[in-house]
Amino acid sequence: MRNTRMDGKQVGGLMSRNEWLITGGSVVLSVVAGLLTAMHANAVLTFVVSGVALALLAALVGMGTEQIGSHLGPGATGVLQSSLGNLPELFVGYFALRSGLIAVIQAALVALIGFYAIIAVSFWWG
Repeated sequence: MRNTRMDGKQVGGLMSRNEWLITGGSVVLSVVAGLLTAMHANAVLTFVVSGVALALLAALVGMGTEQIGSHLGPGATGVLQSSLGNLPELFVGYFALRSGLIAVIQAALVALIGFYAIIAVSFWWG
């Protein structure tokens, strides 16, 4: 039995063509980023490839969250989306901390506090 997706193109039983492309792209780009790091390639190129791979993985987590959320209520879906939405930031922070990049963690925390301050002010002003 195959599920019907919104885009209508089911490939492989469980995932749509778009989901397969995002999954494959994230795997390929993650491997390429690892190879670029191992070969000590250009730092900017490694950063860009890693960033695109991370964005694709974040999109994959978002699609998975939406699919799980279709079986849950709105409250549980909101909690799931808010907790998994910060997963890429958590991984970047973890690996930066392991590498001793304390200034990166501090800058990310300052940016996060600024972001939430801007949101609070916009809610307050209306």
